[in-house]
Amino acid sequence: MGSSRNLGFLLLALSLETAGQTSPLVYVYGRADFPASNGGLLATSGDFNRDQRPDLVAISYESNSAAVLLGQPDGSFDDGGRSYPVGSEPVGAAVGDFNGDGILDLVVANQICPPSTEPCPPGSISILLGNGDGTFADHADYETAADPVAVLVGDFNGDGIPDVAVAAAVSRINSGSPGFVSILLGNGDGTFQPHLDSPAGTGVIALVAGDFNGDGLLDLVVDNHPSFASHTVSLLVGNGDGTFQPPSNVTASGDPVAIAAADFNLDQKLDLAVATGTGSISILLGNGDGTFQPFVDYPGGFGPFRMIATDLNQDGMPDLALSITTNIASHGAVSLLLGNGDGSFRPRLEYATGNFGQIIADDFNGDVKVDLAVGNTRSTVTVLLGEGDGTFPHATEYASGQGPAAIVMGDFNRDGVVDLAVANSACNCPRGSVSIFLGIGDGTFTRAADFPTGTEPTGLTVADFNLDGKLDLAVANAGDNTVSILLGNGDGTFLPAMDFATGTAPHSVIAVDFNLDGLADLAVTNLQAGSVSILIGNGNGTFNPRVDYDAGPGAAGIVAADFNRDGLIDLAVADSNTPIRLGDRGRISILLGNGDGTFQSHADSFSASLRPFDLVAGDFDGDGQLDLAVTTNLNEIGTVSILRGAGDGTFEMTTNYSTGRSARGIAAGDFNLDGKLDLAIVNVNTNTLAILKGKGDGTFQSQSRYGAGILPIALVAGDFNSDGALDVAIANLGSNTISVFIER
Repeated sequence: MGSSRNLGFLLLALSLETAGQTSPLVYVYGRADFPASNGGLLATSGDFNRDQRPDLVAISYESNSAAVLLGQPDGSFDDGGRSYPVGSEPVGAAVGDFNGDGILDLVVANQICPPSTEPCPPGSISILLGNGDGTFADHADYETAADPVAVLVGDFNGDGIPDVAVAAAVSRINSGSPGFVSILLGNGDGTFQPHLDSPAGTGVIALVAGDFNGDGLLDLVVDNHPSFASHTVSLLVGNGDGTFQPPSNVTASGDPVAIAAADFNLDQKLDLAVATGTGSISILLGNGDGTFQPFVDYPGGFGPFRMIATDLNQDGMPDLALSITTNIASHGAVSLLLGNGDGSFRPRLEYATGNFGQIIADDFNGDVKVDLAVGNTRSTVTVLLGEGDGTFPHATEYASGQGPAAIVMGDFNRDGVVDLAVANSACNCPRGSVSIFLGIGDGTFTRAADFPTGTEPTGLTVADFNLDGKLDLAVANAGDNTVSILLGNGDGTFLPAMDFATGTAPHSVIAVDFNLDGLADLAVTNLQAGSVSILIGNGNGTFNPRVDYDAGPGAAGIVAADFNRDGLIDLAVADSNTPIRLGDRGRISILLGNGDGTFQSHADSFSASLRPFDLVAGDFDGDGQLDLAVTTNLNEIGTVSILRGAGDGTFEMTTNYSTGRSARGIAAGDFNLDGKLDLAIVNVNTNTLAILKGKGDGTFQSQSRYGAGILPIALVAGDFNSDGALDVAIANLGSNTISVFIER
C-alpha cells in the first residue's frame, strides 16, 4: 500500500547466469510446487532414467494410472505427461529392481473395494518394469488379499530377490474383520508367485519392515486403524519363507495413524515411532528380541498424516519428518523432530506447506543436503530445500507495534541498505505509530524507533516530499480522517507528524507526481466515503487541501500507472464493497488522469473478484499493455483475478487463481528470476504467503505457500540483502510482527 505500487518497483526482471546459460531459479524461499502428472498424488520416488537425479511418481485414483515426474538439472520436475495405466483405484506405490537388470521398476497397490461391497473382492498389485529412460512397460497384475491400503518392497524369504508386501484391510464395513498382509514372492524375472496371506491387526492402514528380533529375517509392523480405538500396532515376526507368526500387539499412547522404524538410540536395535491421532509421537525403543520398552511421547503436531525417519541434519542420528494438517481447514505443514541419538527428540519445528499428503526425503537439487517432497491433495508436489542442519528456509520474525497494517521499504538512514517502515493501527497511545526497522545489509533488520502518527493508520507510502534528498513518510489514518506527513532526517528518524484532511476512513495512500511539476502528490482511498482524495504537493512537505473524486463503494487498494498510454498517470481502485446487488461481480474503478492533478469521472464496469481488496499493475502477458491483478477479501475464498488491459483504460477479466482464504495484500515482481512477472499474495485467514509463478502469457501457476505470522495483511517486495533476488516482508496484524523472507 505504498510506493512499492509504483510501476518502477513492479517491473523488476532479473536473470540468473549459470555456466554461461540463463536458468530459471525454480525454488523461491527454498520451496516450489510442481504439478503432479495426470492430477495424481505423490506416491514414491526413484531414479528411473539413471541420471543420478531423483524422480517422482504420482498415482491417480480417478484415472487408474501412475505417472513419472523426471528430475531436471535445475531442481525442477518435468511433468511430461508420462502416464501409465495400472489396476483399479491405485492407493500406494513402491520401487525395486524386480527383474535384476539394474533398472528400477514400479509396484502399485490397487484398491478395488466399492464402498457398498461386503465382503470386498480381491485386490491387486500392478508391476511396471522400467526401461531405464524413465518409461515403463505395460503393467502386469497380481492378486492380493482384499482392499490393499499400503505396499512396500523387501526380501522376505532371504533369496536375494525383491518381494512385495501389501497391507490389506479386507473389509470396509465390518470393524471386527482382521487385516492381512499379503506377500508376493519375486521370481527374479519381474514375475511373482501367488500371494501368501498372514493375519495382521484389525483394519490395517500402513506397514514398515525391519528385523526387530535380531534373527536376520525381515519382520513387519502394521498400523491398526485408528477408528477401531486399538491404540496398538501389530508386530509380525517373519519365518523367513514369506509367512509370519501370529501378530502381537504393541501399545502406543493413542490411535496410530502413521509409523516409522529406525535405530533412534544408536544401540543397533530397531525402534518404532508411532504417530497418533492426538498429535503425539510415541517412541518405542526396541529391545532387539521383538519386544519394546514402554512408549515415550513427543509433540508431533496437529493431525499427523504421514511420517518418515531420515537424517535431516547429517549428524548420523535419525530424525522424524511428518506431514500434518493444521487448525486451518485443508491446510497442512511439515513437522520436524530432530533426534538426539539417545531415543529422545528436540522440540518440533513446523513449516507451512499448503496441503498435506505423502512425504519423501531425498536430495532434489543436488547440493548433498536432505530435502523433502510433500504430496498435496490439490494434485501438486511441494519440495522444501533443506539447509543441511535439519532446518528449512523460513521467515524471520520481528516484533512490531500493535496491529501492523501496512509496510513499505526505503533507505531511511542513507547507508545504501534497504530499511522497512511499518504502520501500527492499534496503538494505545491515543495515536498510532510507525515502526522503523533498519536493514543490516544481509537481510536482517533491527527495530530502531517508533514515531507517532494519526489515529489508526492503515496505509503507508514513502517519497521525498520536501526535496531535501531524504525519504519521508505519508500515513493514512482511518481513525481521524487524515494523512500524516513525517519528514525524514536522513538518519532513520523523523520529525513530528503534520496532518492533512482526507475523506472518511482513509485506507491506502500512494505518492506520485500527478500534475507533472516534479513534486510528489498523494492519492488516498477513502473506505467509507467510496472516494479518492488527491492532495497536490507543494515541495516543502505540505499539501494543498484535498480534492475528492468518486470511486466505487469501499474504495480500498489503489495503484497508479498510465493505463491508456497517453503519458499521464491514471488510477485504479479496488472497490471492496462490491458487489452491492445479487449477481453483480466485484468492480475496479478507473480514474483517467488529465495531467494537471485532476481526474475524469471513474469508469467501474470491470469484472473482478468478489469483494476486491488490493491490486497491482504489470504487463503480465507481454503485449505491452498494463494489466491488473486483484485480490479477493472473502473469508472462505481467496483468489487473484487477472484483468487484461486493452491499452485504452479498459480491462477485461480473464482468469481467477486460488491463493488461500481471504487474500489481502499483493505485490508483483520476478521472484524466480526467469524474466517474467510473478505475484506474491498474503492470505489473512490461512496465515500464509502464496507465490503465483507467471508464465509470461498472462497465466500463472502455483509456486508454493509459506507460513507467515497471524493475520498477515500487507506485504512489500524488495532486495533486502543486495543479492539481485526479490525478498518479501509481511505485516502480521494478529501477531504484532513482521515476517521477512530472504531469497538465498
